[in-house]
Amino acid sequence: MLTSTLSDITNHDLLLLIVVVSLIVISLVMVYLVYSENRQLTKELKSKKDNTNKEMLELQKLSKILENAPKSNSKLTDFEAEQEEKAIISYDELLKNKDNVKIGYESTEVKDDIEVKKIDLDSTGKIELDPIKKELNTKISLVSYEHEEEFLDSLKQLQYLLNK
Repeated sequence: MLTSTLSDITNHDLLLLIVVVSLIVISLVMVYLVYSENRQLTKELKSKKDNTNKEMLELQKLSKILENAPKSNSKLTDFEAEQEEKAIISYDELLKNKDNVKIGYESTEVKDDIEVKKIDLDSTGKIELDPIKKELNTKISLVSYEHEEEFLDSLKQLQYLLNK
C-alpha cells in the first residue's frame, strides 16, 4: 500500500510538498530571528537604564560633596580685584540679594493654551544698591520696556529666519 501511494505522487505533488516544507522552515527561522533580536534590544535597553541610574547616583553624590564643600575664597587677580572695586554692585552683593528679587504680575490670561502674564514693572526687578557705593541710591531695573521690545523684535526675526 505504501508503494502504491508513493507511486501515485507525481512530480508536481513532490514539488509542492518541498515548497510547503521550505516555507515552514523559513517562517520558523524568521520567528526565531525576530525573537532573538527582541531579546537583544531588551537587554541593551536594560543595560542603558542601569548605566543611566548609575550615572545619576554618581551625579547626586558629587553634587552633595560640592554642596558640603567649604566655600573657598580664591585669590583674585589684580584685574579682578580692580573690577570688583569699580563695579556698581559686587558679586557678593548679587549673591546676597538673589533671593530678594521677585517678579510680580499685574494680570494673567490664557491665549491659545499659553499662559500670558503681564509683569508689574513698578515692583519687579528692583535691587537696592549699597548706599556707600552709590551716592544717589538709585535703583537698577532688571526689566525695562526698551529691552523687552528689542528682545521681542529679535525673537520675531529669529522666527522669521527659522521659517524660511
